[in-house]
Amino acid sequence: MVGLAAVTTTFESGPILCGFRLCTGGYCPGCGGSRAAAALLGGDLGGAWQHHPWIVLIAAQIVALATARALVGRLPLPLQPVLYGNLVVGVGIWIVRLATGAIPAPF
Repeated sequence: MVGLAAVTTTFESGPILCGFRLCTGGYCPGCGGSRAAAALLGGDLGGAWQHHPWIVLIAAQIVALATARALVGRLPLPLQPVLYGNLVVGVGIWIVRLATGAIPAPF
């Protein structure tokens, strides 16, 4: 059912693939994440930041952690505080984006 809705429901330039959006009609905290990742992989840092700043921050963390692991041979910190920090930042970005109109409110 969700797969059929994803294929038959369109928004702007393609089908809606987000389960959160299909179920609630609102935008999820990760809205724009796929477009941001594609822009980042294409070298467009500004475009990636505009689509979703969280993806740029997570990519920077991944690069930093991979570099630290390559140089030191292990991760310098436990990952749990980083994961919780990312959760807080992600929800904060979502709230700011909803409040500023960067993504429309679901109501």
